[in-house]
Amino acid sequence: MPTSAEVQSGRDLEGKEAPMQKLSIKGHLLPGADISATHVNKFLVGLGPVCGMNIFNGPHVKTPDSYDSETFKRLGNRPPEDVNGAVMWDDSGAQMYVFPDRNNWFTLDIYTCKKFDPAKALGYVYQELDPKADMDFAEQDHKVNTPWQRFTQPEGRVLDPENKFTPEMDELFDTDLTNVNEVIAAGKRLEGIVGRAVTEGSGKRLAATYTRGQREQLRALHSDFEIAVDDRMMDDVLSGVATSPDDYPFQPTYDRLSLMEGQAVGADNKKPIMHIGTGWPGTAIGLYRQFGTPVKCIEIVPVVAEKSRKALDKLGLLGEDKLQVITADGSMVNPEDHKAVIISAMVPNEYKKQVIYNMRHFAVGNSEDPLLVLRKPQDSARAFFYQDFGDEVIGGDALVDDTGKLLKPEDPLRSLVYKVRGFASVREGHDYKSVSARARLQKV
Repeated sequence: MPTSAEVQSGRDLEGKEAPMQKLSIKGHLLPGADISATHVNKFLVGLGPVCGMNIFNGPHVKTPDSYDSETFKRLGNRPPEDVNGAVMWDDSGAQMYVFPDRNNWFTLDIYTCKKFDPAKALGYVYQELDPKADMDFAEQDHKVNTPWQRFTQPEGRVLDPENKFTPEMDELFDTDLTNVNEVIAAGKRLEGIVGRAVTEGSGKRLAATYTRGQREQLRALHSDFEIAVDDRMMDDVLSGVATSPDDYPFQPTYDRLSLMEGQAVGADNKKPIMHIGTGWPGTAIGLYRQFGTPVKCIEIVPVVAEKSRKALDKLGLLGEDKLQVITADGSMVNPEDHKAVIISAMVPNEYKKQVIYNMRHFAVGNSEDPLLVLRKPQDSARAFFYQDFGDEVIGGDALVDDTGKLLKPEDPLRSLVYKVRGFASVREGHDYKSVSARARLQKV
């Protein structure tokens, strides 16, 4: 039998302390940093592999706009004021807080019972959370507690490269929206600023520098810019100044976009494509010239539709086997007999949902159903131009293709192709699904 001393020695060995490492991080996130429940969850999931840890529980995330009824009750029948996220690893875990009402003050504690690389964790936090340049950290292990110190980028790179672009960007908020020339000049400047920031790797942080309301304001400016350019193109065609679709400044962009979308949906010259929210139909022109595809352009503003028709006619592009411009509400047209329905990126998300809702009345799950093409900004910087969308718009429709794999850095838009999911009652029979919808929707 082992002696008492040997037993005690064995106990000491079994009870030996596990290694301990802790990294604490604090600072402020940029005003427009993504602190949604979805992003915080994604961040915490990704933090595990960065630290060499495996998740066994969580992440658990509560935000002011995402919480359950139990949380609401425990807080005295009110939503949480802060972002609270935690994840458990098989070797400890991590917890973070963000306080939106305190200038996005945040703290993050990573605690493990085995070694991890703090530099990798700090780089990941900087990249994914978009902190300001005041991000500090402190470390602790069995032997050392370091004082708080400022995070620095490798090779002396600055922590706030977005500041190179913000002075010029800020000037755009003073644009006189009643002056067409000023709007066009401002729109060009906006695209130039964003393009340079993206090229230099600062696009994401530039986007995070501005609040949601400020980004919406700049997006509205860009929308006015595109509308003004469209209107000028149509005027130039009608006056004889422009004699080719290639005189349109955005045509190269729409040629590339329509090429990728046409390939994704299998465009040909037999079945038309519907494009909702066209303005000047750069996409339709691209589809017709590259695939021979007839396109029905749906434009809700009568004056714009009429001017577009006249300009297309003057260029020899108007006709049933070419391009048509139909004055209609895109959420009130019948999509049957079309290869695909493309919704312009400038169409608001709420309106996109109405279009998709009506498409569900005709979806029976076979190859005759028109595909749905939705456009989203390639990255957060291009969200200064176009509104992004998420699950609240597509509602579980099956993704068929994604042009993301084909994009070049200069492409502003990424296109997602979906097979629209019909209503459960629609799938019971083809006749049932069409009676009320056909009576309600305009055939084009």
